[in-house]
Amino acid sequence: MISAKVAQLISEMPADIAGDLNFSTEEYLTRYKRVRAAMKKKKIDALLVCGSTEFFGSRNSTLEYFAGPNVDAGLGANYAVIPVKGREALFTNNGPQLNAFLSTYPRIPMEPVTATLKKGTLNTPDHPAAIVDYLKTAGLKNGRLGIASMDLCPAELYLALKKAFPETELVDAFDIVNDVRRVKSEEEIVFLRRSAFIADVGISALIEYVRPGVSINECLRVVDNAMIAAGATTTQGFNTIGGGSFPDQMESSFQGSPYRYKSGDIVTNELTSEYKGYYTQISKPISLGSEPNQAFSEFEKINKIIYDTLFAKFKPGVKVRSELDETGNDLAKRMSDGSWGCPLSCKATDFEQSFQERDIKLEPGISYNLMPWTCQTKGWNGTDIFPPMGNWAGHARGNTVICTEGDPLVLHQTELGLVIKTEFDEILKIPELDKEPTDSPDGNWRISFFLPMSGTQEKEMRISEEGSFVDGNAVPFVFDEGSVSFELTVGTLQGPQDLEFKGWMIGNEIAGAFNVKNAQGNGQRNRFKAVR
Repeated sequence: MISAKVAQLISEMPADIAGDLNFSTEEYLTRYKRVRAAMKKKKIDALLVCGSTEFFGSRNSTLEYFAGPNVDAGLGANYAVIPVKGREALFTNNGPQLNAFLSTYPRIPMEPVTATLKKGTLNTPDHPAAIVDYLKTAGLKNGRLGIASMDLCPAELYLALKKAFPETELVDAFDIVNDVRRVKSEEEIVFLRRSAFIADVGISALIEYVRPGVSINECLRVVDNAMIAAGATTTQGFNTIGGGSFPDQMESSFQGSPYRYKSGDIVTNELTSEYKGYYTQISKPISLGSEPNQAFSEFEKINKIIYDTLFAKFKPGVKVRSELDETGNDLAKRMSDGSWGCPLSCKATDFEQSFQERDIKLEPGISYNLMPWTCQTKGWNGTDIFPPMGNWAGHARGNTVICTEGDPLVLHQTELGLVIKTEFDEILKIPELDKEPTDSPDGNWRISFFLPMSGTQEKEMRISEEGSFVDGNAVPFVFDEGSVSFELTVGTLQGPQDLEFKGWMIGNEIAGAFNVKNAQGNGQRNRFKAVR
């Protein structure tokens, strides 16, 4: 459900970015030509591209760049091979899904290879054997095989390649493919503009909906609904909405929170739109009911000066890390007598590169999210990746820009700057929240929750008025006036974690947030949902 205002905004989408966008065959052929030229310079005879759904799906973007934006649509493990000489090949699951893929996206000039099934399995393709056979056919013997990227290549496949080609050097081709992808084509800029439009719709929906009494989780749902209605491929993972009393009592996690806004609160945000592998971001803070306090006014002023300075410097030949990011950090410290710092101002729109922070030299066609990430510096020596958890860090403005020979091209239509919202209409309702809380949580439930170190996990549990049982272990449980809270221990890559859950039961769903019990933090929360 979306509001009439959001629906009207979507209806005004420019015609050249509307509809179900797809790339032309010529676009893919140009990409293959460019990557082959880069391979020849590095003396690489064949390129193996690996797909992964890691990092909110962004680690699949390199494969999508060569094989199409829907290559991971229910097809399991995916790979592509691009030899210097010979036909490009796509390795994916066989069967009806492959046929549906080929009939739906015929523009992609990549030869599909159907692998035989592994012995003793029902539907597991033997990709290592198929890829080895294809490379032998392509003439690979004792040259160099680039892998994009080495950290995504399964050990099974890597060992099969080493055994089949003992004289071949296996090298990481992460930089090669990213160098090719970094400069956007005219067709790619259309995709980026669509993504930016979706982000504009999301921030408009947030500004319209947010008001005292509504929760951060409710705002996330409203934003998600609006962005999906505008065509977002996914909104999971990187929509950040937070806020509170600035700066000491702020919710700031991108995973959500049941916190309900009060009059005088600041609403912070970092909305990330993704359209078929093309990411854009926007940030525009909101003050509820009154002018912001002096602390936030100073914070917003610092961020504006950083943004304006870096926008003016965003030109060909300028280096992203050593010039733009360091300029932003220096400005933040000098304008605040050292109280604030800004370790990061520019993030690549190719998200798997955004936290690599390579010192890229700008040239026309390169896109970045220009968004100062400003933080309190108390107890932070500047060499750690992040400041102490007790400090507040976040955004006051930002959007996505593309480098040109002149001024940067801003992809969004939303004007940056603080919104002071003083008039509040009746709260808009979305169907899931327009129900009375039930008076009992009895029954069997499946809880889904996200842990940064281990991805989405699911647990079966039974909740009763006496307690909650997870994996046979009793967990204390509280149910009061529609709200629920409980604790459980789960295993992660970091070992057992005791988690605290708090949320609201509405109909047959519990939705809310959790954090690590007894951990020093700054109100950061992670979302969970339970259904029966």
